[in-house]
Amino acid sequence: MPMRPCRKVMDGLDTIIDGDASRTERLRFALHLAMCDPCERYYHQYAAVRDAAGQLEDELPADFNAVMGRILAEVFADKAIPEPD
Repeated sequence: MPMRPCRKVMDGLDTIIDGDASRTERLRFALHLAMCDPCERYYHQYAAVRDAAGQLEDELPADFNAVMGRILAEVFADKAIPEPD
């Protein structure tokens, strides 16, 4: 089985972590990590950050999004937002 490019492997990272990958995808991912130290390090770092973010989300107050929306609206009220090209 040829080694997949790192970018392609990492594009499916959320699917792997969420447990939604097929058996073949999981096998390819495991084989790639076994042969690619940078991707293995990235995977462990990414998984740790996702886990930490998930824990933080559980601790946020119920109105967090509404409050942050108002704060950001005030901060950017006088800023011109460029139109997309």
